[in-house]
Amino acid sequence: MSSMRTWVKMTKKRVRCTYCTKWIETGYYQVVCQYFMNTKSGKNWVKRMHFCIHEDGTSCWVERAIQELRSRPQTETRGRKKADISDVDKTQRIKIMTRRAATMQRMRIEMDGKMRPSTIAHLSAKLEKLRVEVGAYGGAPEGW
Repeated sequence: MSSMRTWVKMTKKRVRCTYCTKWIETGYYQVVCQYFMNTKSGKNWVKRMHFCIHEDGTSCWVERAIQELRSRPQTETRGRKKADISDVDKTQRIKIMTRRAATMQRMRIEMDGKMRPSTIAHLSAKLEKLRVEVGAYGGAPEGW
């Protein structure tokens, strides 16, 4: 687990910029990043980095951040994985899954109520038919 604190401060002691290796003189502003790293083995370490702000307004810190972001492509990790099917197939799959949900609801109502074996058998056959039908559009989901 790692974390980082970032702040801007006026330099009290001359220090070298981590990015461009120029000296940041006393009295100038600098961006300080303190990086905390905790390893699984229990070893903890802290790294402090200093970045200068040039007279033209550019900052080594911003340049370094852009460079770091470009080196690591961002991938979406939240939510469900996107299915590799076309939009037309996706709409057909949703229609089949909607019919399955309606069939499952009818089966639950039948199980709680009259328990007619012929109706339950008919609904079970309908579920099997929908399972075969959804196979052409990405297969049956795990919880089928």
